[in-house]
Amino acid sequence: MDAIQTKIDRVKNQFNSFKDKAEVYEFLVSLGKKRPSPPPEICIEKNRVKSCQSILYIECRKEGELHHFTPYSEALISLGLATLMCEIYSNETLETLLRTKPFFLDEIQLLVVLSPGRALGLKGIYPLFIRQALLFC
Repeated sequence: MDAIQTKIDRVKNQFNSFKDKAEVYEFLVSLGKKRPSPPPEICIEKNRVKSCQSILYIECRKEGELHHFTPYSEALISLGLATLMCEIYSNETLETLLRTKPFFLDEIQLLVVLSPGRALGLKGIYPLFIRQALLFC
C-alpha cells in the first residue's frame, strides 16, 4: 500500500468512529486549532481557495519531487477541512496528486455532513493543489 492510501485509510477509520455530525465538527475545529499561524506571505490571491465561503489560503512548496501544502484561515472549520486535505496530499509527488482524486470524501460522507457552502469550499481544495503543483513543472 502506498503512503497516500495509508493516510486516506487513517482518515476513513477516524470518520467511521464518529457517532454524529457534532463529533465531525468537533474534530474539524480541533484540527484547525492545532495549526500554527502562517507567515503573512502565504495570504496572497494565488493561494486563495476561491470557492470557500470563508477566506482560506493554501500555499504549495516543493522540496525535491514532493509537494507540501500549508493552509491558513481564521475560520476554524474551514481551516480544519483544509488541514485534513493538506495532511493527506502533502509529501506526495505530482504523479500521485494527479492519480489520487478525493473520492474518499464521498466514502466518509463528509460532503453530506457539511453545509452547501462548506462542501463547495472543500471541493475547491483539490483543484487548487493541482494548479499549484503544476506551477512547478
